Amino acid sequence: DMTGTVVEDTAWARTRDLSRRCYRQSLPPGTPVEKAGESGPPVGEGRENFTVLRAHLQHIDWLFLSIAGHQRAEFIREESGWRGRWLAP
Repeated sequence: DMTGTVVEDTAWARTRDLSRRCYRQSLPPGTPVEKAGESGPPVGEGRENFTVLRAHLQHIDWLFLSIAGHQRAEFIREESGWRGRWLAP
């Protein structure tokens, strides 16, 4: 069983360079900016902004946005397993 930084280090090692660039942003998510897409100059290697979250989900609201048509579904965990159904987007 892997815990703590071993899990994070393993997950980080499996990421691609393009994905790592996303974690090198100097501005925290939600920071007001002057121009769309602005994220500040890259900083560090990105590892310091990366973590692994473990959760026990009970409900998932899934939304897929597409020019061909959006799709939405919900999944609810029950004693017998997961139950899903389509929803209007």
